[in-house]
Amino acid sequence: MKKTILLSAFVVLFASVTIISQEKRAEQIVTHYFNWLDAGDLDATASLLTEDFKATAAFAPVTFDKKSWRAVGENFNTAFPGMKHEISDWFADGNKVVVSGIFKATNTGPNMGNPATGNKVSLAFTTLFLLDGKGKIKMLDTKFDMKSFEGQLMAGINPHAKAEANIRKAYASLEKKDYKSFASVCTPEFMELGLSPEPIKGVWNAVEAYKSFLTAFPDTKFDIKEIIPAGKNKYYLHECVRYQYRKFYGYSSYR
Repeated sequence: MKKTILLSAFVVLFASVTIISQEKRAEQIVTHYFNWLDAGDLDATASLLTEDFKATAAFAPVTFDKKSWRAVGENFNTAFPGMKHEISDWFADGNKVVVSGIFKATNTGPNMGNPATGNKVSLAFTTLFLLDGKGKIKMLDTKFDMKSFEGQLMAGINPHAKAEANIRKAYASLEKKDYKSFASVCTPEFMELGLSPEPIKGVWNAVEAYKSFLTAFPDTKFDIKEIIPAGKNKYYLHECVRYQYRKFYGYSSYR
């Protein structure tokens, strides 16, 4: 009976030690993941991921693979150099690890093509990791309040500032007849709707039309009074166009 009891106690002790060891290993893996990610060591971070790694996140409706998740890390390190994931709590159950904490950073670099706002963000996050049992991360899912993130990031910032600046640059470039500068703020599919009965499609086709117009009216001035947001990526312009041709003075105001 004593041998049986001792054997049972040994089995329980061994199992407990094994569980503690597994949990400690899991803690090390996720701690390394966040530390290396925050430090911008994306090679080291990638070494923790399996080749069939998948990730989901609050900021995108798609699933990321290992390569595209690295690109996400590159963007965050560019936009938020010195960022920090401060882990406040975690627990492990087999190959699953849940981590909660606070993400703290300052946006001092371009973020997905948008200029830096200089704003600080402090955001609670929860991340679920699925490990492969061999020391690597097979899957992760990270959650946070996206509206709070955007609100902190854009606090005091005009979300239309970049579009408005590009619109003003486009018209200023036309006044100077700097057509390359004009084209630099337009997409290749740009359309001009006002210089001919039919839409002029393509930015360089539009440039040729502008050249003809500005040759006839070389002193044309575009006086933009107001730029009015009108939905996603749409704006109305309230402007005055002044031009002179053969002693004829023209003035127009339109939206």
